[in-house]
Amino acid sequence: MPGFDSHLLQQHDQVLRRLARTLVRDENTADDITQDTWLAAVGADLGRVANLRGWLRTTMQNCLAMRRRRSLRAERRHQEHRAITATTAPATDEVVHRLHEHRELLDAIERLAEPYRTTILLRFLDALPPRAIAARQGVPVETVRTRLQRGLQRLRQDLDQRHGSRAAWCAPLAAWSRSPAPSLAPLVCMAIPSQLKAILAVCAVTTCALGVWWWTQPPSLPHPVASPGGTIASAAVAKAPLDIATGPASVREAAPDAATTGHGDGTSLAAGRIDVGGRVFTVEAVPLPGVVVEQRGDPTRQRTSTDAAGHFVLSAASAGDAVVVADPAWRTVLSGVVGTTTHQERVLVVGPAMPVSGRIVDADGLPIARARIWLDLPDDFRSRFPFVLDYSGDETFAAWAGDDGTFALPDGARVRGAVLQVHHAAFVSRTLPLDELTEAMLIVLQRRGSEPGLVRGQVVDERDLPVPGAYVAAGHDATITDERGEFLLERSKVNGLGRLAASKRGMMPAFVTIDGAPDYLKLRLRSSSASIDGIVVAADGVPIEGAKVWVADPTFLGAAGGLDSSCEGIAGGGLGLAEHRADEEQLANLPPLAAAERRQPSGLWCFVRTDAAGSFTLRGLAERSYRLRIQAPSTLQTVELGPFPSDSKGLRLVMPAGGVFRRVTGQVTDPDGRAIAGATLVVRVRTLALPVDRDTITYRNELRDEVACDSDGRFTLTAVPKDAVLVVHADGVEPTGFGGEGELPFATFATGPVSDELVDLGLVCVARCPTRIELADPDRADMVTFLDAREQPLQILRIEGHRIDREPSAPLHAGKSVPLNVPANARTAVLHKAGAEVGRIPIALRQGQQNVIR
Repeated sequence: MPGFDSHLLQQHDQVLRRLARTLVRDENTADDITQDTWLAAVGADLGRVANLRGWLRTTMQNCLAMRRRRSLRAERRHQEHRAITATTAPATDEVVHRLHEHRELLDAIERLAEPYRTTILLRFLDALPPRAIAARQGVPVETVRTRLQRGLQRLRQDLDQRHGSRAAWCAPLAAWSRSPAPSLAPLVCMAIPSQLKAILAVCAVTTCALGVWWWTQPPSLPHPVASPGGTIASAAVAKAPLDIATGPASVREAAPDAATTGHGDGTSLAAGRIDVGGRVFTVEAVPLPGVVVEQRGDPTRQRTSTDAAGHFVLSAASAGDAVVVADPAWRTVLSGVVGTTTHQERVLVVGPAMPVSGRIVDADGLPIARARIWLDLPDDFRSRFPFVLDYSGDETFAAWAGDDGTFALPDGARVRGAVLQVHHAAFVSRTLPLDELTEAMLIVLQRRGSEPGLVRGQVVDERDLPVPGAYVAAGHDATITDERGEFLLERSKVNGLGRLAASKRGMMPAFVTIDGAPDYLKLRLRSSSASIDGIVVAADGVPIEGAKVWVADPTFLGAAGGLDSSCEGIAGGGLGLAEHRADEEQLANLPPLAAAERRQPSGLWCFVRTDAAGSFTLRGLAERSYRLRIQAPSTLQTVELGPFPSDSKGLRLVMPAGGVFRRVTGQVTDPDGRAIAGATLVVRVRTLALPVDRDTITYRNELRDEVACDSDGRFTLTAVPKDAVLVVHADGVEPTGFGGEGELPFATFATGPVSDELVDLGLVCVARCPTRIELADPDRADMVTFLDAREQPLQILRIEGHRIDREPSAPLHAGKSVPLNVPANARTAVLHKAGAEVGRIPIALRQGQQNVIR
């Protein structure tokens, strides 16, 4: 919603009230139309009004005309109803009861946080369609639809909590909405304060729609309750798609959110429900009792509450979204991931609700459109908690400013040390401490100039016309060209990489090599891109419908719009960050193969699917040769072919036979040969490995089967691609990947003869020990590494929700580390300060408990 200056009320309110009294004689009506005028002003963009007083006068006259028309229509309806119901007038207590129901709905709407309250008012009070609301609020239409959906959902949640069940309030409301009785709005308007009268129209306009809609929603179900001691009645487990970072450098995994559940019988797992146990803490590490917990997006809407120690047990969809708190006073900062790979307790961290909204303008007061705003947690946030946070995922608090510069972060949380980051490529970024934030703030950004640390450039087409909205990147630093096709990038990153890349949907990507330290660069995009087309067939020559085809060696562009993307992915029309996240949310409750079938191409992984004849066309390519990958839809068998020139036509890509084991069996044990009962195996297929720079690689994977081992640690899988990775998850064990590209295939771990029909495996997993560093002297060290008995360096495992990183070292913040997972064979912790070793601490890690090194 556009920003509203409260000073206008002080400047023009008395003038408006005098004008109202000249239009109508009744004092109350004059107050009403004055209020109606201010309500209209709140929803308008007054920054574009040249004559504000004239606009307010015209608006007041329109409000009076609308009020008179409504009054005449209401009187006609009232007279018609009196004629029909003269002999069956409702009893006094019935009228009072309906008035109470009006107030219930009204109060629930008032309790809604922004922007949901305003969006619902615009939709149902002003009867504006979503597209008109989007234009008024400066946000995409999909954002409006999402706000309407979530706003109505929050209304239901609010009324559920206050009445105890859906039936307690939904049935009377639905019955009232279907009743032929006239609206009670005139009676209610005389009974409540005038400042609420405008909102009451929501009751009259939306009762039928909301009542019938709510009536058809699933009812509230009984809540599972944790035992007094917080024990969990059945296995509490966490989400499966945890991808293992491998290789010598820092690795980022971009994994789909899709999983299935299991029952410990060693067979493939069907989607279902599981009990998830955990605790809720505030951002100050204090247990939070009596707060409602739910699984986000769960269609059954099951809930529970925390006990006196903050414990909870929730029945959750095994392949669904994260567990969060559902309380208007709190916002989830770290959520609990869901899946079947661990019995470990989930830890939810919540902060006091702190919605943030405002407007972003330049030094001249003009709005800045499409600025990126997000709440940034402090680097030491996780190190503040003295317990394991492996399966606690970071929540995102981010938004884009609309065309009028307005933004809203309705779900913001107050966290000590957090800041608001505001970024736009053409302006100097700002960092605002949390204490300075409000719900209606004005943020002024200074336009960037030709500072010594910046390089300016322009993107043009083949006719030398500017190309606005193109992505330009130097490594991971990406920006978007303005209306003149111009951009700014940091000189250090441009010179360090030695090249720039630019891309836009439907155009051929462009690259320029940097020589020296230029002040101005120009990149030229062609309006049409190169393409490759062909057909995908099986080994017997039969076309494969639904096979995925993509570029195996794309060129990394940068974090285009917040999503790691390739030049070919952007040019080929892959989804951006928001659309990609929405797509993944829709797939969250599907089994892996079903999710793989419906997944849409993104800027990172931009694939096409073959048609019924096996045909495909890859667009958005540069003038060079590419290696291609094809993937079978039923097994996810993947093969890489090529290279092929980007103008290749009529290619025939063959999926070879013998690339799948029909049956894979095996046993999971520890190094001493003890079976690991209940371990979970996930079949992961690597689709993309995109080098970001010389130190970082972004991976993209698809998931296949997930099975749970039986009491002897044994498992059975079917139709497994030979180049897949088998990832083992179990409590107290390092998530270990067996097989994969650049590594030994998982068949290497066979216990006997190998054939295409059957392979039996022996998978040995190493124990991991939760470990924290807490130094008495906070300035002693800023980094820690670990060595084994032979003084060989060990990889440190960091699990944060769905993300898993293997790193050679871990940072220390004020002498403390975030929770780490260290191999059980670690014998020495090595402390470093400014890159130099400053001390060694002998250690003997204990399995099954948290280790603290001081």
